Amino acid sequence: MTQEEYNRISEIAQTQYGFDIGNWDTVRDTENDNLLVKLDWNVNYDHRVALTYNRTEGNNLRGVSGSQNSLNLDTNWYDYQQNMDLFRLSWFADWSGDLSSEIYASHKAVEAISGLVTKDFGDVSVRTESGTLNFGPDSNRHANQLENDNFKIGARFDYLVGDHEIEFGGEYDSVDVYNVFVRNSLGSWSYESIDDFEAGTADEFFYENAYTNNATDAAANFELGMLNLYVQDNWYLNDTMELGLGVRYETYMVDDKPTLNENFVDRYGYSNQENLDGKGIFLPRVDFKWFATDDMVVRAGFGRFSGGRPNVWISNSFSNDGYTLVQFDRDQVSEDQYLENQNPAQIPQAVLDSMEAGDGDTNSIDPNYDIPSDWIARVGVDYRFDIPSVGDNFQATAEVTRKWMTDNSQWIDISRCVADETAAGINIYEPCDPTAPSGHYDLQLTNEDKTGKAWLLTTSLSKAWDSGFNAYAAYTFQDIEEGNPGTSSTATSNYQYNIVRDRNQALLGTADYQVEHSLKIALGYSTEFVSGYASKFNLFFNRRSGTAFSYTMGMYNDGDFGDQPYFQGGGSYLPYIPTGADDPAFSPESPLSYEEAMAYFRDAGLEQYAGGFAPKGTGRSPWVTNLDFQFQQEVPGFAEDHKGIFYITVNNLLNLIDSSKGEVLRQQYTNQSVVDFAGLDDQGRYMYAESFFGYNDWSIFEAEESTWRLKLGVKYTF
Repeated sequence: MTQEEYNRISEIAQTQYGFDIGNWDTVRDTENDNLLVKLDWNVNYDHRVALTYNRTEGNNLRGVSGSQNSLNLDTNWYDYQQNMDLFRLSWFADWSGDLSSEIYASHKAVEAISGLVTKDFGDVSVRTESGTLNFGPDSNRHANQLENDNFKIGARFDYLVGDHEIEFGGEYDSVDVYNVFVRNSLGSWSYESIDDFEAGTADEFFYENAYTNNATDAAANFELGMLNLYVQDNWYLNDTMELGLGVRYETYMVDDKPTLNENFVDRYGYSNQENLDGKGIFLPRVDFKWFATDDMVVRAGFGRFSGGRPNVWISNSFSNDGYTLVQFDRDQVSEDQYLENQNPAQIPQAVLDSMEAGDGDTNSIDPNYDIPSDWIARVGVDYRFDIPSVGDNFQATAEVTRKWMTDNSQWIDISRCVADETAAGINIYEPCDPTAPSGHYDLQLTNEDKTGKAWLLTTSLSKAWDSGFNAYAAYTFQDIEEGNPGTSSTATSNYQYNIVRDRNQALLGTADYQVEHSLKIALGYSTEFVSGYASKFNLFFNRRSGTAFSYTMGMYNDGDFGDQPYFQGGGSYLPYIPTGADDPAFSPESPLSYEEAMAYFRDAGLEQYAGGFAPKGTGRSPWVTNLDFQFQQEVPGFAEDHKGIFYITVNNLLNLIDSSKGEVLRQQYTNQSVVDFAGLDDQGRYMYAESFFGYNDWSIFEAEESTWRLKLGVKYTF
């Protein structure tokens, strides 16, 4: 983005539309205040009561530019503020030498707010010859507020009987959710050029709201409860063997339901009111430990695990019931009424007048949805050994873990039916109901029909010498294959930005978060230059491979696969790699010839997949190397048994030594467009064009992580 382009767009906004687009170099303060109070009352020798209060208030700035190809102004940023109050009361009791318990209750209130610079105009994107300028509130922050009130009550018991230690208990966890999330409620406009922005001719416009045009009327307000019960038998078989057998049961308890949408019922023959009430899951597990020798312990385990609750995904079905939250019908409002001669500070009146209850886009939950879970098997060894002339008591560990990810969550659009297929066999969709509003979608949370898998290997070696030296080294290997990562809080993002060949079909591939190789080394030395006051030197080294991403086709307003306008972008489709210029799935009408397209594919290492599609997750961000140093010095305190600690920490010492070292580069998102999708010809053959933004194996330079940082601190203990 050039200064001249910015100046021209800013002047047009001021003189023609009457608003200030903002700046890119604004400095904002971030704060993090934390208050923790703990009170313990020893009622008597066998009973103790503990009260904890925790208050946190913090904010951080989000949405700041991080791409080479676009610039976000401060009016597009948002100040994410989160406040939390937590009370917890626990009663610990020893009823006998064999029975102990903890009974507890807690209340946690969390408020999350997206603070905006202005709400005087909507989200605006203007393409220029240099890139894209984004200003105005981000479309996902137009109406965005979340409040959770969480109440827990539970009990844990530990009972010793013979060679068995029995652990059992349960917990009821209830959360009241108030969630206002109405994207595009201020309007979102995109312009193909500065001239179009000046002429008031938008290329795209999105608006959704409660049918009353008051975003708070579309708030989700519901209570979600979960009950879990567990029992675990730790059986000490003999002096060298321990066996753990346990089972846990979790079930949802939800009385509230999304507003019934009669149009949904008419289209699909069932209700949109699924809320997971009564959905449950059994989680068995077994653990084994064998003290094989005085120096070696063998560990193993197998079990089923399910963590966390998808509260926000459930909330989506309340917020997006399609009755209260609706979109304007593009079949009833002509394009000239919302794309031509429009001011981004005003929602077109024809659009406001067209808002009616009852047939908006929906998010729903599959009535047959199963709670996702992981089956995990692991085997590990801890070994202590000596090395003559080097030292005794070296500690080595190794563990292998195998994971099967079953019933992984997936989002599909049940409003789309297969109409045709591409020459490469990929489905092309059309609306199942041709009478539905133009661009209508019904996204549903369901389960993938494929099982993700993972191999994890961890090893470590550590040693402390009497001289004060200590050393630690660890290596981790990951091979993770999964489907939809479900990293977003919204159904639309989890659907639109998942890497696919076909958006309604699950596809496994290398996980975006996989770090294939990671090596960590820590070296330390502790001494007392002054008797009684320790001096500690520590060096931390880490080298890890880059995370995975996928080479995809760039897309912009491309509807050839049957996607609605809202999903005709994002670059999530994997490209077909042709075998030659005469490949029956590659069009001779392609703007890029076979040789030109293959030059890009070869550069990305995709030529080996000719005759098929590029797999998910073949790209890698650059390796990351980091070295940190810390020095600590104890000093006398102001009273007996008091000490002070002065410390110096240098993060990214490599960058301090050599400014070209220690850089952290990564992909901003999980995709990188290697070519642009130029559509399908009349025979369903693929056409490609040069990527609009170009491509590389990284798009983000992490400025803070890539530069050396010095931290000085003082700690006082008594």
